[in-house]
Amino acid sequence: MINSLEYHLSKRNEKKIDKLKYKVVVFILPVKSVAGVQNNEIRFPFDGKVEDVFASCKTVGETDTIISVEKIPLSSLEDISASWEQIVNNVVITTGKRSNNGNLINIVNNDINKMIIYE
Repeated sequence: MINSLEYHLSKRNEKKIDKLKYKVVVFILPVKSVAGVQNNEIRFPFDGKVEDVFASCKTVGETDTIISVEKIPLSSLEDISASWEQIVNNVVITTGKRSNNGNLINIVNNDINKMIIYE
């Protein structure tokens, strides 16, 4: 159970975070990722816009690494027939590189809502 001091500190921190101009979401995938959908979901508790996407790998890939970022409303999360919506065209880390640094990312749906889950 949260005591009153912890509660007040958390509320004060929320107010400070709300005032920040930029906020960051970080997805960390397992060391041994496999092809397909990863089990990483995050709820970003702020409204706003996606301005940039950066991806990096610990090691250089032998083939292109393609990453997609998708979203779904929290209200649809339990609905197995609901579709995830892509927010960026695939982020590509080209063969022999560790990041997509310098590559243009096409953000197709940059609206962020508090009640959205991202993967």
